[in-house]
Parts: sequence; structure tokens; C-alpha cells
Amino acid sequence: MTIRVPKLTLSKPVVADEEGRFIVTFENVEPGVYELFVSAMKDGSANETSQLIGIPDSPAVTQMTVSEINLPLISVRQIKKNKADINDDGRVDMIDISILLFYWGSPIRFGPNSKQADLNGDGVVNLRDVSLMIAHWTN
Repeated sequence: MTIRVPKLTLSKPVVADEEGRFIVTFENVEPGVYELFVSAMKDGSANETSQLIGIPDSPAVTQMTVSEINLPLISVRQIKKNKADINDDGRVDMIDISILLFYWGSPIRFGPNSKQADLNGDGVVNLRDVSLMIAHWTN
């Protein structure tokens, strides 16, 4: 699993137990509201979620601890090597990643290549799709 807090530029890998429980603590966190992202992958299944975490304005609070976020894993569709070749030119290269980045974060519903840019078929173009593309890089 990876726990990220982009506003604080914090990211920590963590290993959950068999029931999915984990504890991760970020030290010296300023008071405020932060968006926390949790991504997990295991045996060909993955998922990502986000939630808001509030740190009160109190001298007693200097850390943020996160544990046991309910994140059901979903099966990730395997891709063929040529699926990452979005423009069908026989290579997985900068043109393909440019197309993928154009649709970054977009729900898959518009444009001729938007569905093709969603390499893992989870309904959104995100870091998982970039990772799959890089794994099939040919140029």
C-alpha cells in the first residue's frame, strides 16, 4: 500500500496485514485539512481511494496517524503489449504517453482515444495506466 498526502508532499509505503490493517504516522503536521490518498495492490487486484483528514489547531497535536481504511480491491484487467500502443503505430512511445496524459484524470466518456488510454480498464486514466504503459515501453 501507499499512503500519500500531496499537499504536504508526503508519501509512505506501508505493508498491511492479511486483514488489510495498517498504521502509518506522519510527524510534524501543521493544523489544517488534508486530502489523503491510499492505493493498494495485491495479487493482480488494486484500488485507490481518498478521504479528508483534519488536524486541529492544538499544540498537543503534532502527528497524523492513519489506519484501517476500508479499501476493497478490484480485479485489474491484464493488458496485451500492443494495448499500450494507443495510436497503433507498432510502438509504445512518447506519442502514446502524450495521448494518455491528455486524458489524465478524465472519466472515460469522451474522445476517440479516451477509452484506449484507460489501459487497466478501471474507468479513469491515472498513474496505474502510466505504470502499465512504461512496463510496455518500446522506444
